[in-house]
Amino acid sequence: MTIYLIEKFEYDIGLQGEKSKAVIIICLQYYSLKILTSFEVFTTCRCLRMDADMFEELLQKVTPLIQKQSTHLRQSIPAAERLSLTLRHLATGESQESLSLCFRIGQSTVSGIIKETMGTPDCAPITGTVEKFPFVIVGDEGFTLSDKLLIPYPKGLVTNRKDRRIFNYRLSRARRCSENAFGVIGARFQIYRSPMRYDPDDARDIVMATVCLHNCLRTSSVGRAMYTPANMLDLEDEIGGRVDYGDYREENASGLVGLHNQGGNRHADSALELRDRWCAYFNTVGQVPWQDKMIAI
Repeated sequence: MTIYLIEKFEYDIGLQGEKSKAVIIICLQYYSLKILTSFEVFTTCRCLRMDADMFEELLQKVTPLIQKQSTHLRQSIPAAERLSLTLRHLATGESQESLSLCFRIGQSTVSGIIKETMGTPDCAPITGTVEKFPFVIVGDEGFTLSDKLLIPYPKGLVTNRKDRRIFNYRLSRARRCSENAFGVIGARFQIYRSPMRYDPDDARDIVMATVCLHNCLRTSSVGRAMYTPANMLDLEDEIGGRVDYGDYREENASGLVGLHNQGGNRHADSALELRDRWCAYFNTVGQVPWQDKMIAI
């Protein structure tokens, strides 16, 4: 962070090259005030329930992707400020015009920074097997089965098929996780409190960026406790066979609306085959100890 303070200070004040220690001390004293008003790391972290260590870890990961090269004509905006600006926009829903005034950056530059910083990482292979599975969306019977969207087996196809009942349970369990995720995202990222004023492609990037941030904030025990306390989430009781609903349901994310029935009765052969592959995975290398008990309840 010290290196960033000096780089950001040089950008804001226009200092370059060797300066006297007295000037640096005076200017850093000025900067220590500015970091709380312009950069506002603490405000952003509080909005996201993100601690300083998590911000630093995230900054290290994205800096090679978002850092711009300085030229002899001007200093580039540091990666930490780019990340902070984007996080603040996602967390609070603050307008680009307001961010432009607060960060003292042109509004067109703010728009460009947000779009560039929201880039998503490459997909990772599934664990526990060398077989490659495509990433899929988890849905219910209201959707059509496809190569990109999994839905449960119909009731008529699970009779006397324990493997398919297990698949349906695991899919339902995964869907509960996604409902938790979008419920928490809608509660924590206030950009979802109202309809987005973005083109569809940009709105898609915003959703993907907030999902990645959600996963990042859930990786460490400290970040997880701050971002999603236990009472925030729907929790499954594997012993009692019930679900305790979380506090996120009390939040109003009016920017997220439900979908009408999108389903159909005819599915592509490749989609049916993919579902069978996932079914086999959940019943072999991807099984969990309690799944047999849960389908018997």
